[in-house]
Amino acid sequence: MLVDSITDLRIFAQIVKEGSLSGAGRELGFSSALVSKRLQRLEEQLGVRLINRSTRSLGVTEEGAKYHEYCVRVLAELEEAVQKWEKRAPVKRVGEFKTLLVFRKTK
Repeated sequence: MLVDSITDLRIFAQIVKEGSLSGAGRELGFSSALVSKRLQRLEEQLGVRLINRSTRSLGVTEEGAKYHEYCVRVLAELEEAVQKWEKRAPVKRVGEFKTLLVFRKTK
């Protein structure tokens, strides 16, 4: 099953980095409620709990730690690809993503 959004990967990686939903939200410019909903959606899509959470603490599960390594790698590769292609084609920002515009000359 494919993850619906790269943003979900970014949110999850930031939760692990910050150690809190609110910290991740602050860094990414999202509310804590949105961060929590996106994490829940990601866990439902994957069918596994990534973060154990209570009212006072947050802990990454074993599966969450493995998935975090994957997320960091994928996000780094995406950023590298964007940086390489930015130099080759005009870029137009669309929301938080960059869309590469490639034009072919027609006869």
